[in-house]
Amino acid sequence: AAADDPGSSVDKVQSNTPQQQQWQQQQQVAGAVKSTSDPVAVTAAGPEHGSNPLPEYICPITNELMKDPVRACDGVAYEREAIEVWFQLGNTMFPGGHARIANETLTEAAALQKRIAAWKQEHQQ
Repeated sequence: AAADDPGSSVDKVQSNTPQQQQWQQQQQVAGAVKSTSDPVAVTAAGPEHGSNPLPEYICPITNELMKDPVRACDGVAYEREAIEVWFQLGNTMFPGGHARIANETLTEAAALQKRIAAWKQEHQQ
């Protein structure tokens, strides 16, 4: 598009919204984590569940089944590597923009990890 094309400047403004920037960064983090791990790509289950994992088993950053889940101060479980990269990138909000990052403390989510392992065993994942 030409530099004086009004549509091109609108596209630039819309692609630079905070939500768009956060989404792009989330995709970047997910890509970095996926390239260094052996991902288990799954689709989160709806209300009927079936053979798909519960949504709480899926990292909100990578959209993959978590292997090493940890809880952040926002109460949400994340794949450890994904949330650590999120922090390293200097983000001030948690993924989804629902809460400001007050601290980078991560708590083991051992019970969740056991439930995920049991689900994997049951579904041969």
